[in-house]
Amino acid sequence: MDEMLPSLRNSAAEGDVYALFSTLAEDPFVLERIDVIPFVTTPLDTAASEGKIHFSKEIVT
Repeated sequence: MDEMLPSLRNSAAEGDVYALFSTLAEDPFVLERIDVIPFVTTPLDTAASEGKIHFSKEIVT
């Protein structure tokens, strides 16, 4: 999971929903494990701060 976090951050910053789905296909529980890490900037935080609304909605869904 640690190696997927930078990839997810980049995908979130770019708003690349297809990369999000690709990552989730490889590891469907990656977003759940991110929530366990205290004080981490999540892909949702990154997408929201970059104004990537579509990406943010997909993560929330």
